[in-house]
Amino acid sequence: MNETGFPSPATDHLENRLNLHKHVVKHPTSTFFSRVEGESNSLLGIHNGDILVVDRSLAPKNDSLVLAVLDGEITICRVERQFDEWVLLLGDGSHRPISFGDETVIWGKVTHIVHAV
Repeated sequence: MNETGFPSPATDHLENRLNLHKHVVKHPTSTFFSRVEGESNSLLGIHNGDILVVDRSLAPKNDSLVLAVLDGEITICRVERQFDEWVLLLGDGSHRPISFGDETVIWGKVTHIVHAV
């Protein structure tokens, strides 16, 4: 009720609070959030200020977004199957073959991107 003693008409529209964490985190012990800085990943649909939800327990599939360690740096990439090999598509449009025996390591699969519109 409001100060006049009458129920507020808005109370008919109240719902439980939305818990975004509940909807985007399936494996809490292996999931983390990372904020993107810069516009170097716009070709991947990721922009400055976006928040990535990354799950380290999930294996990437064709067309998955991932965080990969390339040359000692964590980089956002898309995993693609091209003919008989797997490659990483980087935010600048370049491709890099994945060889699991070298220093290319998939660090986690991006499960959600949160960004302002």
